[in-house]
Amino acid sequence: MKRFYLMFLLLLMCGVLFAELEGYPKTILAENFTSGCANCTDSYSGLDVVHNQYDRTEFNSVRYYPQSHPLGNEETNAIYSLYGISYTPFVIFDGVHEYGGGGSVIATGEPYLEIVEDIYFQDSPIKMQIDTFDPQTGDIRVYVQMISSNYDITEQTIRLLLLEDDVISFDTHVTRDIIKDSITLQEQGEATIFQHSFKIDTEWETENLQAVAYVQSDGFDIIQSTSTYPTPQYKVRGWVPFDLIQTSGSSGSYTSENFGIVNFGEDLEVTAELIVDSAPVDWQIYLCDEENTYTQPVTFNLNEQDSKIFYYSIESSSSANAEFHLKISSENLEEHYEIPFTFAVNTSYETQTVSPSYLVYNYPNPFNPSTTIFFNEFSRNKPVEIEIFNTKGQLINSFIENDRNWTEWDGQDSSGNPVSSGIYLYKVKTENKQATGKMMLIK
Repeated sequence: MKRFYLMFLLLLMCGVLFAELEGYPKTILAENFTSGCANCTDSYSGLDVVHNQYDRTEFNSVRYYPQSHPLGNEETNAIYSLYGISYTPFVIFDGVHEYGGGGSVIATGEPYLEIVEDIYFQDSPIKMQIDTFDPQTGDIRVYVQMISSNYDITEQTIRLLLLEDDVISFDTHVTRDIIKDSITLQEQGEATIFQHSFKIDTEWETENLQAVAYVQSDGFDIIQSTSTYPTPQYKVRGWVPFDLIQTSGSSGSYTSENFGIVNFGEDLEVTAELIVDSAPVDWQIYLCDEENTYTQPVTFNLNEQDSKIFYYSIESSSSANAEFHLKISSENLEEHYEIPFTFAVNTSYETQTVSPSYLVYNYPNPFNPSTTIFFNEFSRNKPVEIEIFNTKGQLINSFIENDRNWTEWDGQDSSGNPVSSGIYLYKVKTENKQATGKMMLIK
């Protein structure tokens, strides 16, 4: 293995265009733990729905089979152990957003889409790209650069994955080999290159081999990922290092942090326009950069890997909220690109207090006689309490789970008596987190 630490000289290889950026758009990675089980095809279908709506600059997925499966290996088994996966299917997005189980709802892709939509604009402090990959020899070269000036990656993990597509039947994006290494990047502009070679089996179809690389923190968060899968010829993405919903305790002037548009494809002429969807008539909302305040759409050129930095400015005179979005359009883009924003003054904007519905769900629903309640993003190492209530708010039954993220309810109360048909509510909670769901028992 050869690894070279490079400083500002490598920055010139990418161009000075990223000097204005303090981060980079994040490519989401879904890790699908599967064993070919009856419900596993539901997760395949659900992830296919996500792939149909997001390109490879935005979203990738990989499959891990256990070592006991013909498509598993020692490296994939280690990932099972790392996350503590005890059943399949189980999908983890960016290392921390979990969704276990199968069923018709998962097959629609809606639960997965909700997760991706929720984290889509999260930014990354680093840029990654696979410079070269030879499926014949397994040789791979990955470039990683620190974009942020206030982020430190010290002795974290980088993994390089060899995937084979279209192996047999539903088996695709199969992880054939994993190479693990350590990465440290501590200064803005600092970069490193990783050169490795995957193990190549002569029985694998080399034309179906792809590579994925990602950097992961000790807390499991996948900081950034990239792949060799084809990307659109023309593509822009937004870099937004702050919450899309911003609030202020008082009216008056407000200026957002910087955000940016990054060109992932060939050179483009693009038009940016800030469109107000809803706001008080006396509010003023403008798109700005370091030189101008724009009251009309602005057109500019974005070269390959170029970026353009903006911020928005608001003059408010009342307690209310505004919804607006940045629209990026071009003759070459198949569809325009949007970044939605919300700004609220002296209001408790409701989406800040509602728990994401993907945290808990049950399947089947409706059910008879039993259903399984799944809960995601709750600690695997601390007790999780599940309480079941009727519509009058009376506690019907409760359970404690210590080492798994699901529990089964057989439609009985705490005394073992079957309950009647109807709607029931459940609450899943730990010391510092809780989420609720609704289910229907039909007899």
